[in-house]
Amino acid sequence: MGGALAGTDCRPTPLRRRASRPQLKRDPLGGSQALSQGDVAMQLTPLLSLYAVVTGLFAVALLIVPSQLMSVYGAAHLDTLQTILSRFIGSLFAGLAVMAWTARASEAGRAREAIVLGLTILNGLSAVVAVLAALSGVFNALAWGQAGLYALFTVFFVIAGRASMSPRARAS
Repeated sequence: MGGALAGTDCRPTPLRRRASRPQLKRDPLGGSQALSQGDVAMQLTPLLSLYAVVTGLFAVALLIVPSQLMSVYGAAHLDTLQTILSRFIGSLFAGLAVMAWTARASEAGRAREAIVLGLTILNGLSAVVAVLAALSGVFNALAWGQAGLYALFTVFFVIAGRASMSPRARAS
Protein backbone atom coordinates (compact mmCIF):
# COMPACT_ATOMS: atom_id res chain seq x y z
CA MET A 1 0.00 0.00 0.00
CA GLY A 2 2.87 2.25 0.55
CA GLY A 3 1.87 5.27 2.73
CA ALA A 4 0.40 6.39 5.99
CA LEU A 5 -3.22 7.32 6.21
CA ALA A 6 -4.03 11.01 6.06
CA GLY A 7 -4.20 12.59 9.50
CA THR A 8 -2.25 9.82 11.21
CA ASP A 9 1.12 11.54 11.58
CA CYS A 10 2.75 9.87 14.57
CA ARG A 11 5.68 12.27 14.88
CA PRO A 12 5.87 14.52 17.95
CA THR A 13 4.06 17.87 17.48
CA PRO A 14 7.20 20.02 17.02
CA LEU A 15 8.36 17.73 14.16
CA ARG A 16 5.10 17.71 12.22
CA ARG A 17 4.82 19.76 9.04
CA ARG A 18 2.70 22.87 9.40
CA ALA A 19 -0.15 23.57 7.02
CA SER A 20 0.95 25.95 4.28
CA ARG A 21 -2.39 27.52 3.52
CA PRO A 22 -2.77 31.27 4.12
CA GLN A 23 -4.43 32.38 7.31
CA LEU A 24 -7.36 34.79 7.17
CA LYS A 25 -6.90 38.27 8.67
CA ARG A 26 -10.59 38.45 9.54
CA ASP A 27 -13.40 36.12 10.46
CA PRO A 28 -15.11 34.87 7.26
CA LEU A 29 -18.49 35.27 8.97
CA GLY A 30 -18.07 39.02 9.30
CA GLY A 31 -16.56 39.31 12.77
CA SER A 32 -13.43 41.33 13.31
CA GLN A 33 -10.12 40.55 14.91
CA ALA A 34 -8.02 43.10 16.70
CA LEU A 35 -5.07 44.19 14.59
CA SER A 36 -1.66 43.29 15.91
CA GLN A 37 0.94 46.01 16.44
CA GLY A 38 2.69 44.74 13.30
CA ASP A 39 -0.49 45.17 11.22
CA VAL A 40 -0.95 48.71 12.54
CA ALA A 41 2.68 49.58 11.82
CA MET A 42 2.24 48.27 8.29
CA GLN A 43 -0.74 50.64 7.81
CA LEU A 44 0.84 53.66 9.44
CA THR A 45 4.32 53.35 7.93
CA PRO A 46 3.29 53.79 4.26
CA LEU A 47 0.91 56.62 5.19
CA LEU A 48 3.60 58.52 7.09
CA SER A 49 6.06 57.82 4.25
CA LEU A 50 3.66 59.16 1.62
CA TYR A 51 2.82 62.18 3.74
CA ALA A 52 6.53 62.92 4.30
CA VAL A 53 7.30 62.76 0.57
CA VAL A 54 4.32 64.90 -0.52
CA THR A 55 4.91 67.46 2.23
CA GLY A 56 8.64 67.47 1.52
CA LEU A 57 8.05 68.24 -2.16
CA PHE A 58 5.80 71.17 -1.28
CA ALA A 59 8.40 72.33 1.27
CA VAL A 60 11.17 72.40 -1.33
CA ALA A 61 8.96 74.26 -3.82
CA LEU A 62 7.83 76.83 -1.25
CA LEU A 63 11.39 77.40 -0.01
CA ILE A 64 13.06 77.65 -3.42
CA VAL A 65 10.45 78.80 -5.94
CA PRO A 66 7.40 80.09 -4.02
CA SER A 67 6.25 82.46 -6.74
CA GLN A 68 6.32 79.75 -9.41
CA LEU A 69 4.43 77.29 -7.20
CA MET A 70 1.73 79.83 -6.38
CA SER A 71 1.39 80.77 -10.05
CA VAL A 72 0.35 77.15 -10.74
CA TYR A 73 -2.66 77.87 -8.51
CA GLY A 74 -3.41 81.06 -10.43
CA ALA A 75 -1.90 83.55 -7.98
CA ALA A 76 -0.27 86.68 -9.35
CA HIS A 77 3.42 87.36 -8.77
CA LEU A 78 4.18 87.35 -5.03
CA ASP A 79 5.39 90.52 -3.34
CA THR A 80 8.19 90.44 -0.77
CA LEU A 81 5.92 89.77 2.22
CA GLN A 82 4.06 86.98 0.42
CA THR A 83 7.38 85.40 -0.61
CA ILE A 84 8.67 85.50 2.97
CA LEU A 85 5.42 84.01 4.32
CA SER A 86 5.49 81.28 1.65
CA ARG A 87 9.06 80.40 2.60
CA PHE A 88 8.07 80.37 6.27
CA ILE A 89 5.27 77.89 5.43
CA GLY A 90 7.80 75.91 3.39
CA SER A 91 10.07 75.64 6.44
CA LEU A 92 7.11 74.39 8.51
CA PHE A 93 6.34 71.82 5.80
CA ALA A 94 9.98 70.70 5.88
CA GLY A 95 9.75 70.14 9.62
CA LEU A 96 6.49 68.19 9.21
CA ALA A 97 8.07 66.05 6.49
CA VAL A 98 11.05 65.20 8.71
CA MET A 99 8.74 64.48 11.66
CA ALA A 100 6.53 62.16 9.58
CA TRP A 101 9.54 60.42 8.00
CA THR A 102 11.17 59.68 11.35
CA ALA A 103 7.84 58.72 12.99
CA ARG A 104 7.25 55.92 10.46
CA ALA A 105 9.82 53.73 12.20
CA SER A 106 8.86 54.63 15.77
CA GLU A 107 7.28 52.17 18.14
CA ALA A 108 3.68 52.41 19.24
CA GLY A 109 3.21 54.76 22.15
CA ARG A 110 2.15 58.20 23.24
CA ALA A 111 4.66 60.04 21.05
CA ARG A 112 3.49 58.36 17.84
CA GLU A 113 -0.16 58.82 18.84
CA ALA A 114 0.53 62.52 19.43
CA ILE A 115 2.17 62.86 16.01
CA VAL A 116 -0.77 61.16 14.28
CA LEU A 117 -3.27 63.30 16.21
CA GLY A 118 -1.35 66.46 15.35
CA LEU A 119 -1.19 65.54 11.66
CA THR A 120 -4.91 64.73 11.69
CA ILE A 121 -5.82 68.13 13.14
CA LEU A 122 -3.35 69.94 10.88
CA ASN A 123 -4.73 68.35 7.72
CA GLY A 124 -8.35 68.78 8.82
CA LEU A 125 -7.89 72.49 9.45
CA SER A 126 -5.87 72.84 6.25
CA ALA A 127 -8.71 71.20 4.31
CA VAL A 128 -11.14 73.80 5.67
CA VAL A 129 -8.76 76.67 4.81
CA ALA A 130 -8.17 75.22 1.33
CA VAL A 131 -11.93 74.99 0.70
CA LEU A 132 -12.32 78.63 1.79
CA ALA A 133 -9.44 79.58 -0.52
CA ALA A 134 -11.03 77.71 -3.42
CA LEU A 135 -14.40 79.37 -2.77
CA SER A 136 -12.81 82.83 -2.57
CA GLY A 137 -11.99 82.86 -6.26
CA VAL A 138 -8.41 84.00 -5.62
CA PHE A 139 -7.05 80.68 -6.88
CA ASN A 140 -7.90 78.57 -9.91
CA ALA A 141 -9.56 75.12 -9.86
CA LEU A 142 -6.34 73.46 -8.63
CA ALA A 143 -7.16 74.81 -5.18
CA TRP A 144 -9.86 72.12 -4.99
CA GLY A 145 -7.16 69.50 -5.54
CA GLN A 146 -5.25 70.85 -2.56
CA ALA A 147 -8.43 70.79 -0.46
CA GLY A 148 -9.05 67.20 -1.54
CA LEU A 149 -5.48 66.19 -0.70
CA TYR A 150 -5.76 67.63 2.81
CA ALA A 151 -9.16 65.96 3.27
CA LEU A 152 -7.79 62.57 2.14
CA PHE A 153 -4.83 62.80 4.50
CA THR A 154 -7.25 63.73 7.31
CA VAL A 155 -9.40 60.65 6.66
CA PHE A 156 -6.37 58.38 6.37
CA PHE A 157 -4.84 59.72 9.58
CA VAL A 158 -8.15 59.28 11.42
CA ILE A 159 -8.32 55.64 10.29
CA ALA A 160 -4.66 54.91 11.03
CA GLY A 161 -4.81 56.84 14.29
CA ARG A 162 -7.79 54.87 15.56
CA ALA A 163 -6.07 51.61 14.64
CA SER A 164 -2.81 52.59 16.32
CA MET A 165 -4.24 53.98 19.55
CA SER A 166 -3.46 52.08 22.67
CA PRO A 167 -6.48 50.36 24.27
CA ARG A 168 -6.11 52.70 27.27
CA ALA A 169 -6.44 55.80 25.05
CA ARG A 170 -9.42 54.33 23.17
CA ALA A 171 -11.35 53.78 26.41
CA SER A 172 -11.23 57.45 27.38
